[in-house]
Amino acid sequence: GMDAEFAPWAQLVNPGDDLDEVMVAAKASGATGVKIYLGYDKEFTRELVGAARRHGLQPWAHSMLFPAKPSEVAAAGVKVLSHAYMFEWENVDDLGNSVGDAYAYYDKLDRDNLDLSHFARVAKENDAILDATLYISFQNDMAFSADVARKVHEAGVKVAAGTDWIIMRDEMEMPPLYDEIGLLIDKAGFSNMDAIRSATIIAAETFGGESFKGSIAEGKDADIVILGGDPVEDIANLKKIETVIKGGKVIERDI
Repeated sequence: GMDAEFAPWAQLVNPGDDLDEVMVAAKASGATGVKIYLGYDKEFTRELVGAARRHGLQPWAHSMLFPAKPSEVAAAGVKVLSHAYMFEWENVDDLGNSVGDAYAYYDKLDRDNLDLSHFARVAKENDAILDATLYISFQNDMAFSADVARKVHEAGVKVAAGTDWIIMRDEMEMPPLYDEIGLLIDKAGFSNMDAIRSATIIAAETFGGESFKGSIAEGKDADIVILGGDPVEDIANLKKIETVIKGGKVIERDI
């Protein structure tokens, strides 16, 4: 029943809009962060990030905003950049001013020889995190995304284990997060421990929750999974779930 271009949790924002009003509306809806989707240059992205931070909102964005590309998105102060597959645009110098302009380059993109050194440097300077979403990448035949995750991880950029997939199909044994962790290890060269960190403490940092989530420590939420084997030795042991503790309470299995 709301205007198609405005709901507190989904707003069409343009240069000249009152960005403080935008963020106040978002925060009043219960949001703890904002996700910037598409159609912004690096200057306006920086303005959006500044407004979000003024109101205590965590700034996320697609890695590629058209025309702002990943290194420019990171330089604007975005905390979390989603989708490794969008890095196919990083090395294009002139993207024009619209998605249509950029897609004129699509058949010329060199996905096998992406130079991500500049992005990695900027990301580390700004403490940005790549939300890799390899699961959705491999669902859509974008296997080059694993090389993106590998390169930025080896350069010291934090990588979170996001999937961009929330649906549990009947044939799925485990949630897609397990597939994401496996792809980080098997396709992007992560160690077992680094992949686990991507799904725990780094994942907590993506939403500003590292002070109360993501690791076992005094004062943090008691959300704990006890396994029947060491996943650092064999990542398959993540599936050997013996006990789940949520909020300090043991969750009984209905089996």
